[in-house]
Amino acid sequence: DVSGSAQISDVSGSAQISDVSGSAQISYVYGSAQISYVYGSANVLFIDEQASVSTSGKNIISHYKDKSVTVNSSPDTTIVILDRNNSTWDSYTSMFPVKVENTKAIMYKAVRKIDDKYVSDYNNKFEYKIGEEITETCDENVKVECSFGIHVSHKMWALRFGRSWNNIALLEVEVEIDTIIVPSQCDGKVRTSKIKVIREVAKEDWYA
Repeated sequence: DVSGSAQISDVSGSAQISDVSGSAQISYVYGSAQISYVYGSANVLFIDEQASVSTSGKNIISHYKDKSVTVNSSPDTTIVILDRNNSTWDSYTSMFPVKVENTKAIMYKAVRKIDDKYVSDYNNKFEYKIGEEITETCDENVKVECSFGIHVSHKMWALRFGRSWNNIALLEVEVEIDTIIVPSQCDGKVRTSKIKVIREVAKEDWYA
């Protein structure tokens, strides 16, 4: 049971949750995970892959229209069907938890920590340093989902990306919004030409 004002970030694999109630909130349900019963004013913000959710109440459920998710909903449930072929920054921030401060967004990047250095998974000679700005050439073609540039994301996407590493570090970065390229088929990862590395997020704050 998930109740009261509880918050769960990820439900994945073959996980099963029986009841979600009160004002509880679950951010992501994916894989073959199942949530049997969502009621009251509880919300499941996003479901993906083969996940399934059943609702009975004034709930909000969102998913991509091209996914084979299963939603058994009551008449009071609001179903938000997202078009991943027409992603924009506004749609990104409405779907994913991103902190926006004036012209800047707080994003995250999973890197490997080797000998107290933060290095790229793709290229371990590429180093990120706390407090420094990093610039790279960025592909501005939104029709290309994965291309050159500095890849960043919301926190949970970054944690999922590096979840199998034994040396993962989660970096919080600051990004100018007007430099962010949101691919038209965005799954949570975006790219940019410049970031400022703010800090390494402590493990106890990964799911805060």
